[in-house]
Amino acid sequence: MHLYHLLMLGLVVAGCRTVQLPAAPEPAPVLPRAVVYAGVDSTLSQEAARLGGASFASVARQREAAAMAVEGRALTALADSLLGTAPAGAQEQANREKAVRAFNRGARALEAYADAPDSVRAHALLREARSSFEEALEANPYDRETHYWLARVYDLQARGFREPGAQAETIESLRRLAALNRDDHRMAALLAAAYERWLEAGGRDSTGMVGALWRHAAQIAIDDVALDLEGEASADSGIVFDYYVRSSRALVAVNRSAGARLALRDAEHWARTSEGLAFLEDEHRWIGWDDGNLVTRKRWDALLLQATTDPEGAAGGMEALLEQVTRRLARGEVSHRLALLYYETGREERAASVLQTLWRASVGSTHDDAEETAHNARVREDYGTVAYNIAQAAQKRGEMKRALAYLLQSEQTGFRGAPRAALEAAHLLRNNIEEALKAALRAERHIAAMEPAEQRALLRYLVDLYRRSGDRDTAMRYVERYRRLN
Repeated sequence: MHLYHLLMLGLVVAGCRTVQLPAAPEPAPVLPRAVVYAGVDSTLSQEAARLGGASFASVARQREAAAMAVEGRALTALADSLLGTAPAGAQEQANREKAVRAFNRGARALEAYADAPDSVRAHALLREARSSFEEALEANPYDRETHYWLARVYDLQARGFREPGAQAETIESLRRLAALNRDDHRMAALLAAAYERWLEAGGRDSTGMVGALWRHAAQIAIDDVALDLEGEASADSGIVFDYYVRSSRALVAVNRSAGARLALRDAEHWARTSEGLAFLEDEHRWIGWDDGNLVTRKRWDALLLQATTDPEGAAGGMEALLEQVTRRLARGEVSHRLALLYYETGREERAASVLQTLWRASVGSTHDDAEETAHNARVREDYGTVAYNIAQAAQKRGEMKRALAYLLQSEQTGFRGAPRAALEAAHLLRNNIEEALKAALRAERHIAAMEPAEQRALLRYLVDLYRRSGDRDTAMRYVERYRRLN
């Protein structure tokens, strides 16, 4: 009856830093002083002071389920109200024939639009198609195909040529179309997509209507199976999954986390791949970062991006964000990243102090959670690395007690470089053979984790220490190990 088959035109509805170990300076004894260093346990600071007295040269010194149920009922009611009520009645035969002629003119204009030689001609053909479809609807306001293609023309005008009012007309046309086709999920989806583009252009959605429409589209697709009299229909799981995911994303945009989580849980039933399930898990985790507070979640994302170009500004923003975030693990993540920004911007001691607080909390933690375990591991590595690097800088400045304190703290974290920190501490303590041996033997306990060059350096140093202590037999055993290693 129509030229529907001619219109397949492709229209669219839319860190660890690398450091070098410097050679140990020649030390001479000085008296210890009671000093506490930022980011170092007081006991380790005093231990460094005690050992330094005999070793160093003198140098200038988330009710969630109930909320989701309420959200789901509210969204269903909202979708129904958005669609309105389709008018009833029939057209006379003459009007039907007039509608067919006008529709076919519009179809031919769209066919020509696909091959238009330039934008001027394309623009004119869209206007011709629009006028023809509007004329067809005047004669037959209930024709589904005419509503559909008029809405597509409006959409093309709005997106391709920015016709004034075309966007609003697209939405109104699709609203009427969806009202005429309450049993077709594609029409509800078209309306939802049109509203999305309206929002992208600056429209406001304080009620979550777009999320409601995507959810409504999913329910219609599911009802195609539930209400099939023969019981032979099957829902397209990919389409339903996509509708629910888009519902969740739309609700996230207006900070309605309960509805967004509900949509994700509904989507789980329609996920058919491990990738789809992993995607939903990531979405749940993102939404639940601060127990569903999407304002702080979005602010956190923005600050992470800002940190790549403006670390000082991002650090200030994170300090303010800490006053708003309530979930313990989220606060830990912000504090951790803030500490790294402090270090990056030259505030090493402040970085060490923040990391020390986080590390102490992780050591005493009794939570058995994979996310928290991973967070604690990152804190340990970064705290150990920052403390080690501060020690390196202090050593270059000749601040040996300070360097030893940070080396002992770095070693105590148990981070991957702990054996290296212990070896470096042993070198600093070379004038105190007993303490130097203790540190070197602590490093030896983890020798397998060291690089070959570090292993050789450690064995050489143990040979030297045992020779100096007068224990020739033990020194000889380390010589043999060194030879086997080589």
